[in-house]
Amino acid sequence: MKSLRLAVIGGGVIGAKHAELISNYRGVDLVGISDIDQSVNSLADQYKVAFYNELEDLLLTQRPDGVIISVPNSQHQTVARICAKHKIHMLIEKPIADSIESADRITEIAESEQVHVLVGHHRRHSSLVKKTKDLIDDNDFGRLIGVSMLWALYKPEDYFEIEWKRKKPGGGPLFINLIHEIDLLRHLCGEIVEVYAKASSETRKFEVEDSMVISVEFASGALGNIFASDSSASPWSYELTTHENKYYYPVDENCYYFLGSKQSLSFPKMELWNYENTESSGWQYPIKKSSNLSDEVDPLVEQLKHFCDVIKGNALPYVSCRDAKKSLAVVLSIIESIEKKLPVTISK
Repeated sequence: MKSLRLAVIGGGVIGAKHAELISNYRGVDLVGISDIDQSVNSLADQYKVAFYNELEDLLLTQRPDGVIISVPNSQHQTVARICAKHKIHMLIEKPIADSIESADRITEIAESEQVHVLVGHHRRHSSLVKKTKDLIDDNDFGRLIGVSMLWALYKPEDYFEIEWKRKKPGGGPLFINLIHEIDLLRHLCGEIVEVYAKASSETRKFEVEDSMVISVEFASGALGNIFASDSSASPWSYELTTHENKYYYPVDENCYYFLGSKQSLSFPKMELWNYENTESSGWQYPIKKSSNLSDEVDPLVEQLKHFCDVIKGNALPYVSCRDAKKSLAVVLSIIESIEKKLPVTISK
């Protein structure tokens, strides 16, 4: 069977990771890398593929079946328009765009040119996340009452040597990191209808936030909260607790808690709590814990596999433009809530 031809657009940290994954994946050929930064040429040399400063040159010369777009959020629409014009399917890194208007335009362009767009909310491809959704959706869990999330770790000082990470818009943990948590909340618990958030930059004194607390209400009536900080000496975050990315120091802790009327679940240790006897429920009765771990997979590899299926016409995007736009809308509403110091209803 003929190998799929994939190219990477944007050779930063995540673009380099995608290049590595493609080069190690059977049935797929990395055919080129494009970036306006000439220094990214070294990444192309590493994988022995052609480097292009001009995106059009890559598309016309290599004619890839699909591209992975990992440029800054503000450039997603421009790059997507060029790729769609050439009838090339796309995996666009999260968030889909930096504005609702831009997200809408990407959707319109893709539909007009009849190309597929998969948005890179890769954690949805995690076996732990899929198992979590199965457990929460099961009738045995009962009604979802609430969820509590912690995203608290310490980013090293050299992380902020790149100026845009200290500046608005685009810098700060909300857009860079918490878009993951927001997307998982929607995916696991249903649509979010209202948010109320407060943020602080008192620890690092940067223009962007370093800590924040977010209250959410779901369409089902369930409630949730997120405490987030990139300046706390703590391990309670998806990155450190799931052990997915070997860059982060692994810890055996939980970071999310899902609370139901019949059962409750901790993540990622997948500890399910319920009363031994459903006829005797209450704080004076025994409550037991059981483990529900599943085989671990690399969600980035699973996402690449799924993208290949999308290109071949064997699957529709697991995270579509319209789906990803809803996660972006929640993040933008959180920003609005912080600025106005008021609860904000999410526009439908």
